[in-house]
Formats: sequence, C-alpha cells, structure tokens
Amino acid sequence: MPKFHIGKRGNTAACYAKGKCPLGGDESHGKTREEVQTIIDSYYETEAALNRHQELPESTNSFETAGRLKAYKERQEYLVQKINGIEQRNRSIFYSVHGTAEEIEAAIASNPERIANEKAYLANREMILADRDAYKEKALAEIQENNPFGERLTISKAGKLFVKYIQKDEWPAYNNIKDKLKEINEEEQKYIDASYAYAPKDRPFTDNEIKEMQEDLEKLKEQPERIDTTKDREKYQEVTSQIEKYEKLYKEQLFEERTGHKLSELKPVEKDESDKVRIDEKGNFTNVYAQSGSETYKVLNAKVEEHYSYLEVETLNGDKQRLSMTTSWNWRMRTERDAYNSLPNVYTVEDNKGSLTKEPVAFPNFVFDSSD
Repeated sequence: MPKFHIGKRGNTAACYAKGKCPLGGDESHGKTREEVQTIIDSYYETEAALNRHQELPESTNSFETAGRLKAYKERQEYLVQKINGIEQRNRSIFYSVHGTAEEIEAAIASNPERIANEKAYLANREMILADRDAYKEKALAEIQENNPFGERLTISKAGKLFVKYIQKDEWPAYNNIKDKLKEINEEEQKYIDASYAYAPKDRPFTDNEIKEMQEDLEKLKEQPERIDTTKDREKYQEVTSQIEKYEKLYKEQLFEERTGHKLSELKPVEKDESDKVRIDEKGNFTNVYAQSGSETYKVLNAKVEEHYSYLEVETLNGDKQRLSMTTSWNWRMRTERDAYNSLPNVYTVEDNKGSLTKEPVAFPNFVFDSSD
C-alpha cells in the first residue's frame, strides 16, 4: 500500500519515494489521505496563529501535532535564512574597533574631561608621594639619630637592616630597629595605596587614537547602518524550543495511535534474547520494537546470515526497512563500547496479540575489531 504526503501543490498525494522523501519527513506523511489532510489543516492553522501571535490549543492527535511541527520547522528555516542574510550584509559594512559612530563621537567629546581628570589625579598622587618621602626621610633620620650601633649600622634602600660585628647583647636593640623599619614600610604602603585611590575610571586617548577614531568616524558615516539580529535570534530560540516540544509529542502520540501502547511501556531485551516475543499467523513479531537514533520501529523479524545480523522493521508510517545489528570498531576512531551503543536497542511490550514463541528469540549483534 502506498503512503501519502503533502504534494508539491500543498494537497494530499500518494508518495512513491524509496528511502528519504524530498518533500518532507515523517511530519509530512501518513498512511491515508485523511491523515495527511489533518496535517495540512493543522499546518495552516498554526501558520495563522503564528502570524497573529495567538496561542494554539492542545493538539489532540499526532497528525495535528505533525502540522504544527511542519509550520515551526518552516519558520525556523525562514529565520535561519533571514539571520544569515543580515549577517552577510553586516559583514560587508565597515566596522571600527572603537565602536559605532555614536560611541566614537561620545568618546572624542569626552577626551578633554579625561585629560583634566588625569592631570588632577597625577598632581594629587605626586603630592601624596612627596608626603610619603618626607615621612620616610624623617623616620629614618630618627632611627639614625638614636642608633646605638654608630657607623656599624647600614639600612639599604629596600629597608633591609645590617649591623657589622653585632654582639650577643646587642640583639634586642637590633630587633627594636627592625620593628621600626617594618612600621615605616607599612606606613609607606598606606601612602602608596592612597595615591591610587582617585585614579580616573577612563584614561585619556592619545593623539594617534583620536586621529584613528576621526578617520573611522568618517568611514562609518558613509556606510549604511548595521542591522541588529538580537530579536530574530530570540525568536529562533523560541521556535527551536517549540520544535523540540512538538517532535517529542509527535513521536509519543504516533506510537500510541499506531500500536495502542505508550513509549514508556517498552521493556528492553536483556542479554540479546527474550522469551516474551509474540508472533502472528505469518510468523511476524507483534510486540517487538527497536529504537535507532531518535526513531522507533516495529520489528517484524530478526535475521542472521553467517557473521551478519539485522532486523526487518517497519516505520510507524508503514515503510519497510532493515536495521543492521552488525558494526565494527577501530581503536583509532572509538571504543568498543561506543560501537555497541551505536546499534539499535530492542524492546518488547506486553500485549495479547498473536501467540508466544515456543523458544526464546535471539537478537544477536556482531561487533568486529577492525584495528591493525
């Protein structure tokens, strides 16, 4: 039986594509014309709501959800093209490292004030450092005046103390001078900290910088304005969030409508075999499913041919496919665990369709080491 999709003219049409359909993914396909028409109606309803900034009611089935998903995906594609087009245009416009024309004009206008603030700061700092030098000179002079060591005492510019031929009973006097030097250093640091306290927030621009800004300003005035894409990017994030929401909902609804079960009811097959498999009169599985990537498939049979195994599966829209249960790994590319994790996961679900198999059914997978 053929499946149906949204045709090139926007109406329902039979789909005869083998493999991936060029006219859309699962959200554009159904098993019947009625399902596809529901997608089309929901698509136009969603488009109208988006254009009018209206809230959408909850979707009641997978095909309503598919229509919404299609509309949001098209809106996402439109935003990507719009943002890329704007960014390409913006890249062709001259850009100054000093900012926009308004920012450069403001910077140039602020420079006289910056220069005045810098001069005031430097003058104030010079006064504070002069006070520091005067304090330090007086403090060191007092030490030298009351020095019990005479010419044997030396104090370096870095404030280090040295006494030539010091005697045992002179150590208390030595330590006393050492403590005073420590106090002088601490006080000196206070003067230094105070000298930086009123440093201006913005330094003045050099003559070369002002010249460069003036040249850039002239170029910018000749250029068209850059277009801001912030709002479009915010819309893109909102649309992407809705796509993720509707993709999840669509898969959950479609699985339940096609199978009568919820995705949460799937139980993983342990150790590559199961004694819970049921088959119909043709020998096809009735309660086995596989997940590969983000897709869920109905498993019809498991096949093994020498060193190759695969699953005969059917998509939820009725397309028959093969899922390979065989792969290889190479230590240069990935780990053996990664290779196993890349294979489909097999599940069963409890139901009363068909009959239980007499023996457990195997779902073997083969992973070959292709390393040198």
